Amino acid sequence: MALEAWIAGPAWRLEVQRPARLAWEVEFGGSVTFGRPPRMEIQLLAPSSQPVRFCQSQPTFHALVPLKRLPRAQLWQGRPAPLTAFLSTCFQVDSDTIWNELHSSNAARWAAGSVTDLAFKVATRELKNGFAVVRPPGHHADPSTAMGFCFFNSVAIAAKQLQQKGKLSKILIVDWDVHHGNGTQQVFYKDPDILYISLHRHDDGNFFPGSGAADEVGSGAGEGFNVNVAWTGGLDPPMGDPEYLAAFRTVVMPIAHEFSPDVVLVSAGFDAADGHPPPLGGYKVSAKCFGYMTRQLMSLAGGAIVLALEGGHDLTAICDASEACVSALLGNELDPLPEDSMRQKPNPNAVRSLEAVIRVQSKHWGAVQRFASKVSCSFLEAQHHDPEEVETVTALASLSVAVMAEKRPQDEPMEEEEPMNQ
Repeated sequence: MALEAWIAGPAWRLEVQRPARLAWEVEFGGSVTFGRPPRMEIQLLAPSSQPVRFCQSQPTFHALVPLKRLPRAQLWQGRPAPLTAFLSTCFQVDSDTIWNELHSSNAARWAAGSVTDLAFKVATRELKNGFAVVRPPGHHADPSTAMGFCFFNSVAIAAKQLQQKGKLSKILIVDWDVHHGNGTQQVFYKDPDILYISLHRHDDGNFFPGSGAADEVGSGAGEGFNVNVAWTGGLDPPMGDPEYLAAFRTVVMPIAHEFSPDVVLVSAGFDAADGHPPPLGGYKVSAKCFGYMTRQLMSLAGGAIVLALEGGHDLTAICDASEACVSALLGNELDPLPEDSMRQKPNPNAVRSLEAVIRVQSKHWGAVQRFASKVSCSFLEAQHHDPEEVETVTALASLSVAVMAEKRPQDEPMEEEEPMNQ
C-alpha cells in the first residue's frame, strides 16, 4: 500500500523522490526482485496513520481530511496524469522538497505506518527481521519541520511507538545515509534509552544538512547516546568500503554491543553507494559492504532488526545495495567483499574522523578505547594483529543473543491501534 500511495503522489520531475525509485525494486503483484531472481514474496500492509502523532506535527498547509489515491488507470508509466493538474496542487516546502496537497499526506503516512507495523512485528518476534521499502524518506524531518524530501520521520515514529506501546527499554538506531539524520538526532537528543549512531558526510558542516559533528553527543540524560561518525575531507579521496568497515569495527559495533539493544532500526539510505555524483554524496561504498554491515548488525538484539529505506538517487545503486541487505536478512551466504577493500587501509581523512569520534565517545563508552590503536588498520590487518579481538566480538554477539532471549517477555500483546480512515 505504501508503494501504491507513493507512486500515485510525488512530483516525479520536480525532485528525485520519484516513483521509479520504488518501482525499480518492487514489481506490482507483491514480489521483490532486487534485480534478479530468486524472488521473495512480500505482503503489502495497510497500516494505521496514528503513529504520526507521537513525534511529528502536521505541515501547516495541509488540511487534515481523508485523501484518495489516483486510480491506476490514471497512471502513465507510474506517473500521475495530466501533469498540469498535478502541478497545480503542489507546494514548495524548501529548495528540494515538494508537497502535493492531494497525495503527499497519504504517502508519508503509509510510509511511517508501514515502518512502525514492521517494527512491531519484529519486536514481538512475529517476524525475524524485515526491510520496509517505503517512500518518502524521513530522517531529516523534525517534530515541526519538513525538509530534505522528508515529511514524517518514519524511523523516529517507529522508535517512539516501540518505547511507549511496546515497552522496549533500549532501541538502537543506525543511520548510514550519506546525509546526517538531523531530525532523528533532534527527537532523541535527550533520551538515554535510544542510541542514535550516524555515519555521514559532514565536511566540517559544509555538506547538507550541516549538522552531525562528532562532538554532538546528546544532552542531559541523553549525553553519550548520540554518536556521529562525521566524515571530513570532502572527496579527496571519497570514503568507501575500507572506511566504513573501519567505522563499524572501531566505533559502531563496540558501542552497539555495550549498549545491548532490544531491537535495531536502520535508516538505510543508499546515497553513500558508489554511483552517486558529488552533489548527492560522491562516496564509493559497495553494495556488498552494505550487506556486510547489515550482517554485523544482525548480531545484536537476537537478530531483531528492521531496515527502512531512506535516501538514494541512483536506481542501480539502490537496487544492488538493497539486494545485498535483503540477502543478509534472509541468512544467505554473502558474496565476499573485494580483497582490495579488505587489504586497503582507511584514508587519512577517515582516520582523523574516527579518532575524533573515539576521543569524544570514549568518555561515555569504554568499549571504543581498546580499538583506538586499530583505526588506521585495514580489515585484514586488524584481524591478523589481534585475533583475540575477533573472538571477543563474536563472544559479545553470542552473549547479546543469549541475554536478550532470557530477558524478553514471551509474545507480550501489543495495544490495538485505531484503524486508518480511508
